[in-house]
Amino acid sequence: MADGQSGPTIVLIGGEVTLDSGARLDTRQPLAGDEWDFVLRSALGGSEAYWDKAKTVADVLLDQHSTQNPWAFAWVNKTFKRPTADGTFTRVRTGKSLDDADQPMDKSSLRDDHIIDLSHLSSRYRIMPYYLRFEHVTTSTDPIVFVGDFSTTYEDTGIDIVGLAPLHYVLSRWPGRILILPHTPVIERKARQLLEWHRMGAKPPDRDDSGSFVRVEATHPSEAKSYVAAQKSAEDIRGADPYVIEGDVRISFWADRGRISDEAELDAALTFIERRYDLEVGLWDLARDPVLRTSLLKPEETTAIPSIPAEVPAELVRAASARIAERDQAATSEAELRQTIHELLWPKLSLAGWEYAARKDSGTVYELPVGGERVSRYPGAESSPMVSFYLFIFRDHASLKLSEFSTDTGQRTSSKPMPVISRGCLGSGPYQALTR
Repeated sequence: MADGQSGPTIVLIGGEVTLDSGARLDTRQPLAGDEWDFVLRSALGGSEAYWDKAKTVADVLLDQHSTQNPWAFAWVNKTFKRPTADGTFTRVRTGKSLDDADQPMDKSSLRDDHIIDLSHLSSRYRIMPYYLRFEHVTTSTDPIVFVGDFSTTYEDTGIDIVGLAPLHYVLSRWPGRILILPHTPVIERKARQLLEWHRMGAKPPDRDDSGSFVRVEATHPSEAKSYVAAQKSAEDIRGADPYVIEGDVRISFWADRGRISDEAELDAALTFIERRYDLEVGLWDLARDPVLRTSLLKPEETTAIPSIPAEVPAELVRAASARIAERDQAATSEAELRQTIHELLWPKLSLAGWEYAARKDSGTVYELPVGGERVSRYPGAESSPMVSFYLFIFRDHASLKLSEFSTDTGQRTSSKPMPVISRGCLGSGPYQALTR
């Protein structure tokens, strides 16, 4: 299998698609004015069309692997979009679609030393949220496949950019892993950079001279600046928040053990195995062996990818304008509702000794100091009472929480939030419940 390969094996999935706005485009071709594929990465990586195909590829690779209980790392958002018959969509939990994948961030997996322990997990897919780093992971067996939708960052700077991380982290720690990703121009460019990085024999960028894992910035500062500038310039079309409703999504790029290969042959091999599940033939054997390919496969001819950027479809522009206007109106309405709630609550809360803290995480926070002197967690930090109640008002719920500062540990601990309103906090009729 892939463990003995001389270079990375990378599979990209994409093709010609129709978006929810009715716009048609090819995810492999850049869009004019969208240098970093904000639209393409969001539309493809966050859609059911991509995940169906990606899971099919991963399942075949896992089914055919020689190790006992092989598993895959999934680096994903929490949900993707599934189109419905009425022209809208539902959100599907990615973990649920991946055979009820284990979530390593469950408390049972996160140790006190911040190590994410996967050794006791047994699911075929194990989900790693974007904000976690693979150098914190410990496993009893290595993953076979790394599959992701690649719509955000993994950089130490905190800048939202599509860099080589975490791909080089994965291949440095687990050489021979198979990468499955969406196919957009930026992701293909990163895949080719990864192949070149490996071909040049570069030292894995996340190890020091002793071989220990360290954090290393993999993105050039000029690239980060380019990304931030492009993010602002593409703001108008990013607002469309598109997703794929139908299309010809297939294996559209294949690097086999460090060498660019014919993606049509791998896609044909996958199709053959899906249709002829009664035959015991390996995906790699079928795609790599010229005799088997000639006798069994009928690769479909792939269309060439135009080198020039495609014009942004008018349907996409209209959808973006409509959704931006809708979000602006919703934000205005929410601000007015928050002010109404504050004006209703504040006379009673202030008389009872509550303080108006601020908005935080899209909610409004009120604090009631109930004991102890004011303390700071570290020199120069803002002080707060040792014991306080907090009232949080969010879009869809309100909750009460007790927070206490420990002088022994220098840490603040909080109780489990107690619901005050579980639904519709900023909707109709929340005021009586909040003022009881």
